[in-house]
Amino acid sequence: KHFLVRMPAGWGAMTYSPRFSWMHKTEPEKYAGGRRMKMPRGKLVGGSSSINGMIYIRGHEQDYADWVAAGATGWSWPELLPHFVRTEDQQRIHNAWHGRGGPLSASDLPAVHPLTHSMVDAAVQAGL
Repeated sequence: KHFLVRMPAGWGAMTYSPRFSWMHKTEPEKYAGGRRMKMPRGKLVGGSSSINGMIYIRGHEQDYADWVAAGATGWSWPELLPHFVRTEDQQRIHNAWHGRGGPLSASDLPAVHPLTHSMVDAAVQAGL
């Protein structure tokens, strides 16, 4: 119930604090000069979801397929999608992939920085 958990800006303080994060690091990264990258993982109720700045994101469909391939029956994307939709209260859109009226509020940022669209356009032009 720490106040940092209840505010998006709290992620910066919690992510690299041993009070809130297990302070894991990756194995040495070949393309980062052999450095070990910080890999924050939440050390409180709610786990890493409690230190992610209130960002809501689902796993990629392939992630769930990998779980099923590893033996996690009942965890496929088609089986989980109805639960995602039912629990979501998406302010922007309501369709087969996003729900409205659920307990989990999800919305876009109210203001988009003017350079955002230019950056996306440049990435598309570069073939990314």
